[in-house]
Amino acid sequence: MSIEGTFFYILLLAGYHDVITIKDVIGFSGYCKESVNRWCRSTTIKHFTHNRKHYIPKRFFIEFLCSPRFRLIQRKSLTHLQMIAEFQKYLATVSDNTEGTE
Repeated sequence: MSIEGTFFYILLLAGYHDVITIKDVIGFSGYCKESVNRWCRSTTIKHFTHNRKHYIPKRFFIEFLCSPRFRLIQRKSLTHLQMIAEFQKYLATVSDNTEGTE
């Protein structure tokens, strides 16, 4: 994904701690606990485990959100679909702000 995608997710996750929990990922992405745990078990999301709980550094979560693996999910959550729509609006805003600067 482009640098704009990375900045978009940095903005969306600004209120979260540097290391987030499975519960945070569920709330942010709209996917169920089983899906998020599967992403962790399969190392789709880089994470670490402490006391049998998965913790995800925010930078690795952003990396996952920008990855083809996340973008190509077949059955997207409603939250994921809303993020796509918001990203399109964000791109239009970024594009509008940079048109006169070239």
